[in-house]
Amino acid sequence: MSVTLPTLVDTPSFEVECQLDGVLYVFAFRWNGRAEQWVFDLADATRDPIVSGIAVVVDFPLARRGADPRLPPGALFAVDTTNTQTDPGLGDLGRRVVLVYFTAAELPITPDAE
Repeated sequence: MSVTLPTLVDTPSFEVECQLDGVLYVFAFRWNGRAEQWVFDLADATRDPIVSGIAVVVDFPLARRGADPRLPPGALFAVDTTNTQTDPGLGDLGRRVVLVYFTAAELPITPDAE
């Protein structure tokens, strides 16, 4: 079953813990003012980094780059709830754009087939 990640609004950086496919992950989000985009780091429950500096872009599988076996088996997407297909601005994450994790079983193709 898909999971919508909890996010904080009105703050340029924050961390959230979330269970995906039964595994606890730590997401550290930050607003990059120079690039005018949200980026995040993904770590395991002990805060050991898995991937870093992933840009939050709409309708693109996030954090699928890399072969780290600790990556969640499904796919994380930034979903624009207004269907304008616009990446999130500073005040948009958790409002207009939500982060949704789809389990591997929910994906039309397996992540290994990418």
